[in-house]
Amino acid sequence: MNKTIPALVLCGLASLPSYGMDLLEAYELGLKGDPLVLQAEAKRNAIQKNRPISLAKLLPNVSFNGDYTQNHTSTQNSYITTQQFTDVTYQVGEFTLRLSQPVFHYDYWVQLWQADNQIAQAQAQLEAAYQDLAVRVATNYFNVLYGEENLEVTAMQLHSLDVQIEQVKERLAVGFSSLVDLNAIQAKRDQVAADLIVADQKLNDAKESLREILGNIDIDLAKVPEQVALNKPQPEDIEAWRDMAMKNNMDIIAAMSGAEVAKQAIDVNFAGHLPTVDIQGTKGLYHSNRPPYGLDNDSETIGLYVNVPVFSGGGVNAKVEQARDYYAQAMAQVDQQRRATQRQVKDAYRGVFAAIGEVGALATAVKSAEVALEASQLGFQVGTQSAVDLLVQQNTYFQSRRDYARARYDYLRNGLLLKQAAGTLARDDIDAVNALIHRPHAPGLLSKQPPLPGQPPADEPPKATARSPAGRKLEPWRVP
Repeated sequence: MNKTIPALVLCGLASLPSYGMDLLEAYELGLKGDPLVLQAEAKRNAIQKNRPISLAKLLPNVSFNGDYTQNHTSTQNSYITTQQFTDVTYQVGEFTLRLSQPVFHYDYWVQLWQADNQIAQAQAQLEAAYQDLAVRVATNYFNVLYGEENLEVTAMQLHSLDVQIEQVKERLAVGFSSLVDLNAIQAKRDQVAADLIVADQKLNDAKESLREILGNIDIDLAKVPEQVALNKPQPEDIEAWRDMAMKNNMDIIAAMSGAEVAKQAIDVNFAGHLPTVDIQGTKGLYHSNRPPYGLDNDSETIGLYVNVPVFSGGGVNAKVEQARDYYAQAMAQVDQQRRATQRQVKDAYRGVFAAIGEVGALATAVKSAEVALEASQLGFQVGTQSAVDLLVQQNTYFQSRRDYARARYDYLRNGLLLKQAAGTLARDDIDAVNALIHRPHAPGLLSKQPPLPGQPPADEPPKATARSPAGRKLEPWRVP
């Protein structure tokens, strides 16, 4: 690999625009263009029409039909003397107005109640889609930021190895190093060069995943600072979060509404055993001017029509049993969703606490690895440590920086997942996380280049220090 590549990567990352799209802007863009959200909105809008469709069956139905014809008859020969050699033209008009009012249709009423549950289910699914969008946008947003930091730190590691190779060559020329040291560093350099290609590919994959949600846009994101306020979930009780989820989780609400729809379908099919009653009335007009006398007639009818099913070949019974089986399936889905939600709550709750501990531990690990690396570099220069010892310490240092970056994003993501599982994730929670976003971009944890052996102190970047979390507090986990 050309040694100018890591330098170009570092320059490219350093030259990012001062302002990028923050998390809230990405979420709002997703609301407008994410296909999954648009599908859920269209489905909800379509299902809302079920109520007026069902209500229409209970209201009067009025229809009108009529016809008006002109007729011409010509008779050349007939046994009736008066009809011989006649040529007659006449008109006939017939018009009917019909009115039908359902009086008793049990299935119509059940379908109206069923429509309300269908709408409730679609609304819950839409709310779940909004919450899922927030989590997907945040997850992919953080994946892109981590990919940028991973690419940057890998480029720094490659640059550090290039510098070490040049130094070892100089030391080798004066007899202070061996070919073993040179070969060890060169082998590591080749491995990191391959890692840089992989890191670049993973960053591009993360950007494409975000574009899948937001659309075909340029991905330039505002950064999250290296120090994040680590707040514990409130209440600090996993059972309280579980109880909240059982009441508010949108997937559970949608499943329960779906079970009610399935339960009412039993009554809809059972109505096939019940009689139906309708009031029907007609108003008719008939006019004909056919010779010799023509005809005009007005008619009115009104009646109560009762239909009593007697035998349908067992089809109604089969439909009822089928609906009961579907209801049993729907209730099993509710139970499955409750269990899945409990697992999600517990995973996210424990994930928040694990991330809090991991962020604190890795912040200390970064500082410790930096101190150990500096000591190893000094030992290598004076001949008390080998190149292999230096490479081990260097690898530990860079890996701890990657892990620290990942842990910060895991903390934020798990907090959103906990809110989602509890069913309380809202725009305010996105606002709370978005308050942490750096605008403009400030040097993050990985903007510091690691110390290189032999560099003069004036060229060294400032050392990383393990500081306690500070800045704006993020409290997206408090129960409203």
